[in-house]
Amino acid sequence: MADNQTPAGWYADPAGDTTKIRYWDGQNWTDQLRDVESPAASAPIPEASVPSPDVSAVVSPDPYNPAPQQQQDYGNQQPLYQQPGYQQPQIQQPQIQQPGYQTPQVAAAGGTDLTGFAIAGLVCGIVGIPLGFFVPIGGVILGVLGILFGIRGRKSSKPTFGTAGLVLGIIALVFSCVAWAVNFAIVMNYL
Repeated sequence: MADNQTPAGWYADPAGDTTKIRYWDGQNWTDQLRDVESPAASAPIPEASVPSPDVSAVVSPDPYNPAPQQQQDYGNQQPLYQQPGYQQPQIQQPQIQQPGYQTPQVAAAGGTDLTGFAIAGLVCGIVGIPLGFFVPIGGVILGVLGILFGIRGRKSSKPTFGTAGLVLGIIALVFSCVAWAVNFAIVMNYL
């Protein structure tokens, strides 16, 4: 927009208004306008050899204000961050939880994890079912232990192991009691 070869003076308005002339200061168009018939403009108006600025950037209609907006000269203003008293805004980064290993939940009772009880109840239930068919007293003992450990293990970080130990302990106890009753009936039948 700035062409330093054109001398300062009054020229035809680059916005396209043929009834006005605008003052060129040698580097920029100013906000000073005059009518073409004014006494100061009695000399012929030369056409400016300066490239015309984008008119939509200079004058843009505002739908809420019928008066056109004038272009402001921002050349001498400092950027906001260089003005005295400016403080950099503090931006807090969001806390993002990274995927990966999560610490197990600690049971409320005693502050220790009861996973060992859950696994012990599961093992007692699994071993107690077949043992109950052949040695009913062993199946009853392991079934009761599976139930007790399973109940305690349901409060651990692996509650599904505790639940499985509880269910298998009940099954082992029932099978052992049925096997004991069948064995007792067989023995009483032969006596």
